[in-house]
Amino acid sequence: MIFTLSYLHILKKLYLKNYTEGDTDGWFTGAYAFLIYHVVVFLGITLSTNHLGDVTVTIAANIYWSLLLRWHKTYAPIFTNKHLNVDQLIRSMVGHYICAYYYTYLVQLHVMYIHEMWDADANQSAHQDTTSPKLSWIWDALKKEIMCMFSLYLGLALWFGTWLYPDLYVVNYTFFEQ
Repeated sequence: MIFTLSYLHILKKLYLKNYTEGDTDGWFTGAYAFLIYHVVVFLGITLSTNHLGDVTVTIAANIYWSLLLRWHKTYAPIFTNKHLNVDQLIRSMVGHYICAYYYTYLVQLHVMYIHEMWDADANQSAHQDTTSPKLSWIWDALKKEIMCMFSLYLGLALWFGTWLYPDLYVVNYTFFEQ
């Protein structure tokens, strides 16, 4: 769901052409946070210690090795032998949690840069009134963004639900009994 909402967030901003008037710091921190989020998910998948984790490590090691023009065994310090082992799991665990905290920091920066100049009453970018010390803009911006994403996500879910399952009797719960 987080992947879906993050892609919908980016597509919405591109559709609205916010990049023409938007703050470049906000776009850079958002793009960087989006990439770091993928690293967090990759490291989390490798922690599953099953076939999917092993295949994920092998694919990532091969991509890394290809980017370095298959120069000797440059993947070894990060991916050891291209398979899950204890060293790789410890590295993935530490990296997963450090990257997750760093991702949270980047998201906070992104929200600050993008929504700092946003005025809820005017529905456009404007300087905040400096006489009011409270930061009401962040709550207004987050509420607007969350409601917009929720309604878009709900609309897509309803559309796909009615398109994929037009007959109400298709969705039954007998598969839970097996």
